[in-house]
Amino acid sequence: MDGEAVRIPYWLAPGQRIVLLTVFRKTRMREAAEVERAHQAQKVCEAEHGHAQYTYERRKES
Repeated sequence: MDGEAVRIPYWLAPGQRIVLLTVFRKTRMREAAEVERAHQAQKVCEAEHGHAQYTYERRKES
């Protein structure tokens, strides 16, 4: 993201899934429009998308 701080809102979905909702630049103030966009993305995800088709795992290196 070009070295800029960003916020990545996520939803802890059923079945031990994490769903990334959107991305926006981090600011000191809480951006109401960006938070609302994340809430809308979650609603769409819950209503319209099926179950996850891919599982991404990070394994601990020895």
